[in-house]
Amino acid sequence: MIYIQRNENNGVSELHIVASPEASDVPIEGLFAAVAETLRQENATIFQERIFCTADAVEQVQQIRASAYGTLDDGVAPVWLTCQPGATGALAGVHVHALVTDQPIKKLDDGRAITMDGKTFIALTGVQAPQAGTPAEQTLAMLTKARDQLGQCDGTFFQVARTWMWLEDILDWYDEFNVARTGFFRELGLMIEGKHTLMPASTGVGVGPAGPGVCAMDLVAVVGDAEDVEYHDVCGNQESAYDYGSAFSRAATATTPSGKTVYVSGTAAIDAAGETIYHGDIHAQTQDSIDNVRAVLNDHGCSDDDLVQAIFYCKTPEAETEVREMIADLDWPCFTAVLPICRDCLLMEIEAMAIKK
Repeated sequence: MIYIQRNENNGVSELHIVASPEASDVPIEGLFAAVAETLRQENATIFQERIFCTADAVEQVQQIRASAYGTLDDGVAPVWLTCQPGATGALAGVHVHALVTDQPIKKLDDGRAITMDGKTFIALTGVQAPQAGTPAEQTLAMLTKARDQLGQCDGTFFQVARTWMWLEDILDWYDEFNVARTGFFRELGLMIEGKHTLMPASTGVGVGPAGPGVCAMDLVAVVGDAEDVEYHDVCGNQESAYDYGSAFSRAATATTPSGKTVYVSGTAAIDAAGETIYHGDIHAQTQDSIDNVRAVLNDHGCSDDDLVQAIFYCKTPEAETEVREMIADLDWPCFTAVLPICRDCLLMEIEAMAIKK
């Protein structure tokens, strides 16, 4: 199944393609061929891409993608994320964010940047530290590497709207990760007690990058006016995640080439006090998570119709089966993936992105 969401403003289009196999026995060659054909028909250039598949399928999927994309591949790799086998087999899904514009796109070590109307839009993908040291040390090296690449475009973490943290074996070291990230943000000045927090929206789930290393990250940033990125520490139905030790905002909004994008952080069945609710009840956790995402969208004047991308992360194949039954009639551009969540008591969580039409 392929969802194509197109938003246009001032002659620039943003294209979000969300693709997932119909079932585990459907060949994936057709899926990548369809994604490539959409990009060619739209004359679109890939800006950011992530692919979720099993570890033993990475090499095969890479070959299929290379064959389908051809010259669409500019040499900047997507992030390859190794999840567990699920309802769609070895490939869970693909998300491609592409741009249709005459402006040149600059290649970075781990991403791309484009400047238009006095603003520079940056997308880093699969930033990974050298695979040495403890997980916390790798985290700090990864964040430092991302900071340095932002600097190549005169950017800083003060302009980062959204991060994605891909953490292998997340339950084994999530507390260490949070300590490392919080310390890094405080050192930069993003977090000053009693004054302000400028924490990006974020997702942190238990899916590692293909190959060695325990962590990788993606991000989007806008280098421009101060109001181009806004952080919403408290948003929708939920209070600040920082109150229980996680350095991210519930959502962020940012000027993007075709308008304003709402980035909804990883969202789960967590109450106002930061406690997991509906233990062991996948239906209730899923419905509460959907309600929480919709509450964030509503706070920013958006609805289901404005969604351009969503992923339902499921703890087990059994949880995924029930989630897929629940969302069968939900008209969201989304797919499901099986991987560990940041709390053992959480059975699923959702991330989402919307652009007001």
